[in-house]
Amino acid sequence: MTEPGGGGDPSGRAADQGAILLDLGRPAEALVHLQAAAAHDPLDARARCLLALAHLRLDQGAEALRAAEASAALDPENAWPQRLRSLALTSLDRRAEATAAALEACRLDPREPMAHIVLSSALRAGGDRPGALAAAAHAVELDPASAEAHNQVGLLLLDHGRPADAEEAFRSALAIDAEHTLALNNLAVAQLRRGHRQEALGGLERASRLDPGSETVRGNVLLVGGARAKRRAALACVGLGVLLAAASGQVGPLIFFLVIAGVLEGLRWQAMRRLAAPTRALVIDDARARRFRPSRWDVKWILRLRPWWWVLLQRIPPPAALALNAGFLALAVAGLNVVWIAVLGSALPFSVRRVVRWWRLRHPGEGSWRPGASG
Repeated sequence: MTEPGGGGDPSGRAADQGAILLDLGRPAEALVHLQAAAAHDPLDARARCLLALAHLRLDQGAEALRAAEASAALDPENAWPQRLRSLALTSLDRRAEATAAALEACRLDPREPMAHIVLSSALRAGGDRPGALAAAAHAVELDPASAEAHNQVGLLLLDHGRPADAEEAFRSALAIDAEHTLALNNLAVAQLRRGHRQEALGGLERASRLDPGSETVRGNVLLVGGARAKRRAALACVGLGVLLAAASGQVGPLIFFLVIAGVLEGLRWQAMRRLAAPTRALVIDDARARRFRPSRWDVKWILRLRPWWWVLLQRIPPPAALALNAGFLALAVAGLNVVWIAVLGSALPFSVRRVVRWWRLRHPGEGSWRPGASG
């Protein structure tokens, strides 16, 4: 999204260096040069736009918004700062403001495809999927040679449950730019939804080679090829078998769950054998690294859970989504507790059922029969 410009002054040279580093995918290094450029010339709108872009690449939405707004104040008739404002506001989950900024960018430069792509992203974040698809399709009409526009259309077609059409859009993007990492990743997602798992894995491997630092691509490779769920299920079966054997004093439950764990491990081994060598190495390296790296949690993890009802209620606001996720988790925990009580109630020495029975024996209630009450 960098735009041409520059100059012979120190601010222009620093901004040019930052733009080159951004194009090379090194936003942290670019940030140093761009901050110097913005400090040297506070009236350089281009340097502040590039600075906002660097902050966006580093997932620093608040800093990106400040830089984009400063650039918009310096050059109010330029659409680029408004596009960056929209992207920053979207990252901060300020959806209505993001849509307004994108519409302003489209007003300032109605023939710019990127303005309509940004508008499509803002509308998609706000829940207006039909409007987002229309904006992306208009971007393709404005510039049929834009890989970004075709990729955005594919994303919206995936949202509409049309993976075959989405695959065609992603292939159009790759025909324009064969090294478009996101289009490769999204094409693999579309293929996976159509049941073409091996083709999806091949595309994800290629995308991971083009951009080894992409967390999205790496996560998809591990999800499709890692068989991580089978390993966790096998470990859970072993733990449950040990617990039941310790509680009941019998080895039958342990043998039963060990057999299930063995079957799951066998299925996992077969899945790993079918993987290509690069994917298998990635899975093994990730498993090794996870032993020494704690899980990354933050306050928004509940919002990232996507249970079945999320698909049906995609337009709900974030507070309602948070409440529904919390309710879903509560129901899941309650259901697991019910299963736990049903399985272990008769085996544990201090099960809930025995506690309830002990309480009723000692607190029978006023209407209960008691010794000596009948005279």
